[in-house]
Amino acid sequence: MVSRRNFLTGTAVAAGGAGGVVVWVGTHPAGAPAKTAPSLTPRRGAVAPGGNVGITGALKGEKPVLASRTATGDWAAEIPVMRTIVGDTGTVATIVKVEQAAGSRLQVRIPKRDSDLLWVPAESVSQYVQYDRLVVDVGARTAAYFTPEGPTWQGRVAVGKQAAPTPLGASWVSELVHMPSADGPYGIWAWGLAMWSETLTEFGDGDAQIAVHGTNRDDQIGEPVSSGCVRVENQQLVELGDAGFGPGSIVEMI
Repeated sequence: MVSRRNFLTGTAVAAGGAGGVVVWVGTHPAGAPAKTAPSLTPRRGAVAPGGNVGITGALKGEKPVLASRTATGDWAAEIPVMRTIVGDTGTVATIVKVEQAAGSRLQVRIPKRDSDLLWVPAESVSQYVQYDRLVVDVGARTAAYFTPEGPTWQGRVAVGKQAAPTPLGASWVSELVHMPSADGPYGIWAWGLAMWSETLTEFGDGDAQIAVHGTNRDDQIGEPVSSGCVRVENQQLVELGDAGFGPGSIVEMI
């Protein structure tokens, strides 16, 4: 069953079910070859003393993780599995942003609208230091993927219209969704962000989550036409993925 996931393009995705997303690998259900889902992998290996743009992590296992409101508090909360699909093996993982560490605990932000910061056991998180980032210049309607050596991908994008602008700020890729057809409004796939519209509280049956995704309207690239999402031409979307962008990557809207 394909789970419904509505990103802000102005058109809903026709699918059924609830609770998560499905990534196809190998051959796409529509017959076209599908790009293998990018894995959540460390950027250049080990944790560096400086120069990184953020740390993301994958909660281990497929069961809720115990959490607390403070660094020393009781385990009074749980972080549910977000059903994010990561990697070419279809591994389920919740992708979080790691804010700080204290003793044997990490403070994390989960990919949920209006989420609180929670403390979790450090052993429950696989941490990945991010040295690269996607920077979207909303006003200029351009985007660039930066590594420590400089930009390795650049392109024009479509952004939110005046009534539903693309929100500014930093976020991260929390999920990857392959679409059943490259001819749909989301193009070949969508990278869901831990970011939500500031003017819409819901969209379709979703919570107005922002995404970077493909399109079937290349003529609208460079225009403010979406309901907040960032649209990229499908071929450029593939090139962005090849550059290293994927689950866990940092995104900055400026």
